[in-house]
Amino acid sequence: MQKLEYTGYFLDECLRMWPPATGILARVTREDVKIGPYNVPKGMLIGTNIIGLMHNPKYYENPEVFNPDRWATKGPHTAEPYSFIPFSAGTRSCIGKYLALMETKLILINFLNNFDFGRT
Repeated sequence: MQKLEYTGYFLDECLRMWPPATGILARVTREDVKIGPYNVPKGMLIGTNIIGLMHNPKYYENPEVFNPDRWATKGPHTAEPYSFIPFSAGTRSCIGKYLALMETKLILINFLNNFDFGRT
């Protein structure tokens, strides 16, 4: 499964376009923090729009175009580690992330192995 690089690119692009968690990722600040031009006090609820983040042209060239090849090269999305968070990130990321990715690859491989593309 480790050698199936393009399958990984395909799944990452699927997760970027249509993340499993489509709402707002909310966290409460533990200390006063400055985010861009904004001063955010301790205890404030902060929300991240997951789809908006992963469709941001700042991180993804032509973000509305499905392009698995974007994962084969380094780009802004690789320079900014939190620009791709389909399973959240950090200490609160989904504990089932790796299991879900492995299961998805296995299902996709099984489907492709058993699907006849050439015969009608």
